[in-house]
Amino acid sequence: MSEILQAVQVADSIRRARTTGEIWRALKAFIGPMGFTQMSVLSALDASADKLAPHVIYIDAPKNFVAAFDERGLLHHYPLIQHALTTSDPFTVRQVQARGLTAEQRAALEFVGLELNLTAGFIVPVRRAGKLLGVVSFGGVRCRLGPIERSILHILAHCALVRSLDLKDAPKEAPASELSPRERQCLQWASKGKTDAEIGVILGISARTARFHIENAKRKLGCRDAGAGRGRGHAAPRHCRLTNAANEGDTLIDALDDPDTLAFLKDYLAISDDDLRAHVRRLVEEIRLNPKKKPEA
Repeated sequence: MSEILQAVQVADSIRRARTTGEIWRALKAFIGPMGFTQMSVLSALDASADKLAPHVIYIDAPKNFVAAFDERGLLHHYPLIQHALTTSDPFTVRQVQARGLTAEQRAALEFVGLELNLTAGFIVPVRRAGKLLGVVSFGGVRCRLGPIERSILHILAHCALVRSLDLKDAPKEAPASELSPRERQCLQWASKGKTDAEIGVILGISARTARFHIENAKRKLGCRDAGAGRGRGHAAPRHCRLTNAANEGDTLIDALDDPDTLAFLKDYLAISDDDLRAHVRRLVEEIRLNPKKKPEA
């Protein structure tokens, strides 16, 4: 039962992963105690594929293993991958060996076993609506492969590969290296608490120009709330959006009990808890009394 609970936790970690590296680390940490020392993840391929390298997403193998595999032209003869192309069900190495192999297939299987020190394994073809998305393989010498372990590995392999493909297809945020020198300067001073006007004086530009560079930088870095973190370059929690606050005064007051909101506002305003509460309450009252007037923050 504990293994099932651990599998649920791993599946949740995979679902929340922000990088493919996080996915593979979570999966590797789980399969290690089950006796698996090797894992490989391949993207979708078909019977016409003749090279392994273009399809490798992740693999535990010596540096030159994939190149040596391809130089020998083993892909068409490697029985584990070829069988994965024809089935939706996960299977073990022993199941494939029992089918009767050609000399070429035995040679390919022996090469991989010697290179990676494997004698046992479990292979999961991952499909969606019948279409092959990829193949996840787990290998080792003494591996636990009972019915529960097989079911768990089947589910986790599917979760891991699908999540990795989702991350690959997700829109990429522009890296900080794409910021202009002026944008980086403005963000650096904003992170130290300087206002637009103060940044303008420091850099010899107008406050409006400083704000222009900060907004550009925030857009490139994927900050969605253009009004958040004014003068600091932070993205505000959703509780802190003060637009249309005349209708959200009570929500703002309630948000003061939220730890993340408190932490953000304290950093944003650089004041104590008590002063923060008083400041927001005054702000809300000003908006309520003068809904069309922009209060002074």
